[in-house]
Amino acid sequence: MRLYHFTAAEYFRGIAQEGLTVGDVPTDIHKMKGRIGVWLTNTPSPEGHGLAGRYDKAGFRIEVDIDDNAPLLARWNDWSLRNVTPETRRILNNAATDETGQDFSDTWWVFFGWIRPDRIVGVSDTETGEAVEDWATICPEHLSLPAVSFRRKEIWQKKMLKDVRKALADRGA
Repeated sequence: MRLYHFTAAEYFRGIAQEGLTVGDVPTDIHKMKGRIGVWLTNTPSPEGHGLAGRYDKAGFRIEVDIDDNAPLLARWNDWSLRNVTPETRRILNNAATDETGQDFSDTWWVFFGWIRPDRIVGVSDTETGEAVEDWATICPEHLSLPAVSFRRKEIWQKKMLKDVRKALADRGA
């Protein structure tokens, strides 16, 4: 099955080195609980996927090849019914609704494992639609974010949650 992952150029060197290894899959936003998984979609457009943030994660589309029956692959709407609080599901699904009211959450998938670099079959610039052949090196090394190895994913998650808690405390939330 061909699925897509959207990301920013700053992540490319790490992805080329380690593959797609981490992503935050909230299960209870209020308790700051979640799982580590790679968000994917079956739509080639970044629209309606809640990609706003510090980096332009809508800038590039990575196409991956995942086995249809991979046990670590879950369709978001099915998995989240059993594993995510209703409030968290509502918040995330609202992030998947575009300005016309179309809900894209039914296009979401989560892979709870490691997508190795050899599973990446192509990268495209979402603005131009053009294939990016040298994607691993288009971002200067000094601007690139460090790779997260699959073995260190729990360390990544703890740091990410600590940073979120600090940001919330700084905002007085």
